Amino acid sequence: MDQFAELSLVEKMHKVGYALLEMEESIDVLMHNASVYLKKKTVIAYGLKTTFTVNYLAPFVITYILKDKFKRKDKGRIIFVSSEGY
Repeated sequence: MDQFAELSLVEKMHKVGYALLEMEESIDVLMHNASVYLKKKTVIAYGLKTTFTVNYLAPFVITYILKDKFKRKDKGRIIFVSSEGY
C-alpha cells in the first residue's frame, strides 16, 4: 500500500500512521523515503523548521505509531533512505 501525505504537518503524519495502523494486521517493511532540502529556512506550525519536520520528525512519528505492528513479525524491518543533500 502506498500512502502519501503532507509530512510537514504533524496532523497529517498522525493521519498516515493511524490509517496504516487500521489497514494492516502486521508490517513486514516500512520504508521512509521522504525528504526535503530548502536553501531558505522555512518555519511551519509549532515553530519547527520544515527540513527537520519532514526529514526527521515525520519518520519518527509514523514509526512510533506503527511500532506494535513490527512486534508481531519476527523479521519486520524499517528502512530509512537519505541522500547527501542534507
